[in-house]
Amino acid sequence: DELHRRCSQSFSCGDQTDLFYPFWIPSRVECGHPDFQLQCSERFAEVSISAVKFRILEANSTSRVIRLARLLCCRKSRFLPF
Repeated sequence: DELHRRCSQSFSCGDQTDLFYPFWIPSRVECGHPDFQLQCSERFAEVSISAVKFRILEANSTSRVIRLARLLCCRKSRFLPF
């Protein structure tokens, strides 16, 4: 069906490519798990898990491994890697 076709295609977010479920972006809200919405910028893909923000360093759909860097908020709402 149409939803399966659309959701089985990978997508990009920031510097990450070939992303799939459970992640999603606003244009693909029906294709992901509610807890794994990504925030995309030109350079990064970020996800909030239990109110903690992480930058995705690498997402490998073949090995099903994701590397994250925790972000800490500092002055003037800037984020720095942990």
